[in-house]
Amino acid sequence: MPYKTKDGRLVNEVTLGDGYPLSNNLQPIKVAGEASAIEVSKALPDESNNAKVKITGDLEVTGTTKGISASVSDATTTTKGIVELADTGEAISASDATKAVTPDGLGAFEGTSNIITVGAIETGEWQGTAIESVYLDADTAHLSGAQTFTGAKTFDDNIFIKESASADADVAGDGQLWVKNDTPNNLYFTNDAGNDVQITNGSSLAGGSGGATDHYMDWHYNFANLSSTNTFYANTHIDDFGVSSSINTGISNYSDTEASDIWRIIRHGKRIPYSGTITKVITHVESTGASADSDIEVGVWIASISGLSLDTQLATTTNVAIDNLAKIDFDFDTATRIMLKETTSFNATSLTASDFMFITLRRTSGTDGSSFNCHTTVLYEGS
Repeated sequence: MPYKTKDGRLVNEVTLGDGYPLSNNLQPIKVAGEASAIEVSKALPDESNNAKVKITGDLEVTGTTKGISASVSDATTTTKGIVELADTGEAISASDATKAVTPDGLGAFEGTSNIITVGAIETGEWQGTAIESVYLDADTAHLSGAQTFTGAKTFDDNIFIKESASADADVAGDGQLWVKNDTPNNLYFTNDAGNDVQITNGSSLAGGSGGATDHYMDWHYNFANLSSTNTFYANTHIDDFGVSSSINTGISNYSDTEASDIWRIIRHGKRIPYSGTITKVITHVESTGASADSDIEVGVWIASISGLSLDTQLATTTNVAIDNLAKIDFDFDTATRIMLKETTSFNATSLTASDFMFITLRRTSGTDGSSFNCHTTVLYEGS
């Protein structure tokens, strides 16, 4: 097409379509007879003030565009409803905030539900560009279904994980961290071979490899002579065939919190090798005496040395803090009987390495305490 000139200068005519007037149909803007990438139309047939502008191909905008209010009415696929904002103060008002929105650099979202479902971005869909930030008006946001995050992530507050009955289907190369819906709920890890590894058990770490280790401590009382009633006895220097009432001088009842003369404790106690949590006490008492109506109490105690100085000479009369963890009652109404008992109910459960633990026997009734056998095992989880 020949160029038009006037007074020696080029004249570029701007026309609409093939010269027709502005209508409801999109028509390209032509410059010097060549169609541009922009098509326009006048108001739509609904007599609204709406009009259309269509860009054929890519649109590149340079500089900063501010004060945008964009209505996302059709964002059900990754090719529609794409808006990039200059800063987070500029809002996208989503009339239907449940539709998928997948642009890069989203600002604040306004809407009644404040729910945005981020659809899957297929490989190469956005040239590897990640959606790094999504700001919601609400104080909390919930992610549901499988989520994949890449790179280091920082969370400013606690992370809540909804409990479930089991892990999801295994995915090769992935592991699952989840919360099982038992009472109380516990934390689990499941590897890509489908192996469930329990991490917590109630208020402590679960036992087994990589978690807490099971420990136990044993006490044997063979043919103990509990000659006096309402008197605390303990085996002498861990002598299985001898008991002494010397510990009774420093302890008067199960509510005592301090024992006098530390030597009375260390001669009858054992050092706790590892810190942990007591889980069960298993014990039995055999009554071989002539008395048919003996009541026996087995007491489990700890003595704390945290208030005492290490590597320091202490007087043998130094007082020490004590605590009764459990008392187990045995009621014999017939001579020559044995009774098996165990308990998981304790006044306290925390054990500290290097403290002392000791077991007491006390007869509260009966006329003959000459011969009692007792074997007590304390189970606990520790490091």
